[in-house]
Amino acid sequence: MEDRTAMNDPVGRPVGSETELPAGAIGPAAVRQQLERILAGPHFRHSRRYPAFLRYVVERTLDGAAAELKERNIAIDVFAKEPSYDPSIDPIVRITAGEVRKRLAQYYQQPGCENEIRIRLPLGSYQPEFSLPAVSAALPPPPTPARIPARGWDFSHWLAVCLATGLLALSAIVVSLAWRRPSALEQFWHPVVSPRGSVVLVCFGGTGLAPKPDAPVGSEGRLHVPWWDAVTLARLAGLIQAQGASLELVPEDRATFEDFQNAPAVLIGAFDDAWTLRLMESMRFTFHQEGGRTWIGDRDHPTKRDWLIDRSRTDSQGRWLLKEDFAVISRVENPRTRRITITVAGLYGYGTLAAGKFLTDPANLQAMAQRAPAGWQDRNMQIVIRTEVIQGDAGPPVVVAAAFW
Repeated sequence: MEDRTAMNDPVGRPVGSETELPAGAIGPAAVRQQLERILAGPHFRHSRRYPAFLRYVVERTLDGAAAELKERNIAIDVFAKEPSYDPSIDPIVRITAGEVRKRLAQYYQQPGCENEIRIRLPLGSYQPEFSLPAVSAALPPPPTPARIPARGWDFSHWLAVCLATGLLALSAIVVSLAWRRPSALEQFWHPVVSPRGSVVLVCFGGTGLAPKPDAPVGSEGRLHVPWWDAVTLARLAGLIQAQGASLELVPEDRATFEDFQNAPAVLIGAFDDAWTLRLMESMRFTFHQEGGRTWIGDRDHPTKRDWLIDRSRTDSQGRWLLKEDFAVISRVENPRTRRITITVAGLYGYGTLAAGKFLTDPANLQAMAQRAPAGWQDRNMQIVIRTEVIQGDAGPPVVVAAAFW
């Protein structure tokens, strides 16, 4: 009988099984070659943190130091943390490991990776495992001979039955794929809430701390948060927690740069959140304020003022009535922290309200996804929305512009 082995099997292993082996059984050179192939792929090449983590744990394992792959050691060696690093306060290693597991799984789901060496990071461990791919040993089944139609059936009847059977099988496949396909809402939020249990920093603006009545001078006060920011905060917090992630709520004036380095973030508000304005400085759509006028600028059309609110415009009785508002929704990898950051920010509070509604409504995100370019799930994006102000509340959000890169 012919000896059939996998074409890319590094050790000439008989086909038909997948065996987890120590690094030496495969050969360090083969593992390193596979590591470089993975890091050059689209799931790792645009990041700094995840390749550094994966390369470190693989190399330490190949060097025989897998037992030293502890959370504290990785934090110090890979992320330059101080020796006093406390994993219970800063979960950067656990979060990074979860993201690396996800990206490794995505890499091996690509066509053409079936016969490559497997590098995997088991749950609850920072020690990678190396294995050879599973290859079916069975010969392909012989083709089923065509059956001759029974007497009394002409060719058109036989063809109709074949077509009906094929359509039923195709329908079952389509339904199965549709059932497993994540929704646009899940795809939008996935970079922030995955892996499950990760910490999401939610930063919101406010009007500062007001002292309690009869409180001593210098004592702690109450944080005043605008009601539209509070409503948006509650709406987004509910969505994030429903997807299995935990939250850390931080007022804008108490957030630090280190906070944003340690976790993905959601920023609520524009002019009352300096972190939002700072993040959006280099983007296409930005916020501007001059006297009583506020507007969203478009870098590609610098003179455009379609999304502007002018408080100097009043009615015959001198009253300023806000009839519409605009907001920018951003989901980007922050170039300073390398963390995914989402902004939910209106020119005024009604725009923020509408943006919060947009991001928690599956129908809104599905409509956006249908108009977005292919692969939008993995891109940075900005969406400009408009909303009417109706009896003191924000109307339905309407997308007026978008950018993906």
